[in-house]
Amino acid sequence: MVWFLERNTDRLTCEIRLTEDQSPMYEFEIAPTGAPARTQRFASATELIDTYLREQSHLRAQGWRPRASDVDELTDC
Repeated sequence: MVWFLERNTDRLTCEIRLTEDQSPMYEFEIAPTGAPARTQRFASATELIDTYLREQSHLRAQGWRPRASDVDELTDC
């Protein structure tokens, strides 16, 4: 799952994915435009979801919102 956030002219890409190796692990990555990505790994889906929800709340409190063009596309459906 990939989603895009924006705050003023800044952009942020967030992604949840399975690891590329054979281990049953999950990754949650936050990648600001023009800065290094921060990737966390989780052995359980529960840990991943708990972290995602905390991070989402933290980002919203900092003023990050879904990218406007993505929201417009959803409302056109």
